[in-house]
Amino acid sequence: MNKQIILSAFTLIIFLSSCAIQREQLGNYSTTEGKTTVYETGKDMYLFWNQVQIQDVEKNLKIKNYEKITKRTFFDNLVFYGTFGVVSYYSVKIKIKESVKNPETTTNKNKTH
Repeated sequence: MNKQIILSAFTLIIFLSSCAIQREQLGNYSTTEGKTTVYETGKDMYLFWNQVQIQDVEKNLKIKNYEKITKRTFFDNLVFYGTFGVVSYYSVKIKIKESVKNPETTTNKNKTH
């Protein structure tokens, strides 16, 4: 009975902590108009309780205006709690607006003819 309670509590913690999502809007993403599309997905990897970053999805991005959505999936939490926080993963999704992806489609109101 005691083992079932501990296992249930552990499973509940993993499920509940995988619901947290962090959104960061960088550059002029919030003021840019256009259709939102996923530019890149991947995983950020950290060691020693998120003190040392090993892998970064946004490291080689050539764009400046984007939204970074970071969350932990069930698998990411399983690795984090299974290694007692020594290794941790975050699932990352980079979104951009269509006008950022295709700068030719944007209009420049200050343009003189």
